[in-house]
Amino acid sequence: MVSISLRNVCLDYPLYGAYDYSLKRRLLGHLIREPGEMRIIRAVDDVTIQAEAGARIGLSGANGSGKSTLLRLIAGVYPPSSGSVAIQGKVVPLLGLNAGVNLDFVAEDNIALLLRISGRKPTRGVIDEIWAFTELEARMQRLA
Repeated sequence: MVSISLRNVCLDYPLYGAYDYSLKRRLLGHLIREPGEMRIIRAVDDVTIQAEAGARIGLSGANGSGKSTLLRLIAGVYPPSSGSVAIQGKVVPLLGLNAGVNLDFVAEDNIALLLRISGRKPTRGVIDEIWAFTELEARMQRLA
């Protein structure tokens, strides 16, 4: 069983050279820049989530609102600046546009490919479970 628990999770990014906002600073920055000049951006602020096996969570928001960053925290790609992330079970991150997806494949071929990437055997039973979970069977092309 998989469970995901985030408690008061925050993630801060240091942005070095974040003050290069003027043309003068960009052109003469090497002469006037203070050493170690940086700005801290809070990408995720005080998030608490508890998700047990079978739960579904939707993330929505504008570009730059922290959706992918939150997923990276859950996947263990980034450690939190504060708070705690506890994962029971296996989490396989497939982040990024079309990560692990072949656009020349039908949906079922991509399901099998993603199962292999995650270290699982793409059996008929597992593929059928995924089809049922997606609730997209009527819209997707299946192999015979």
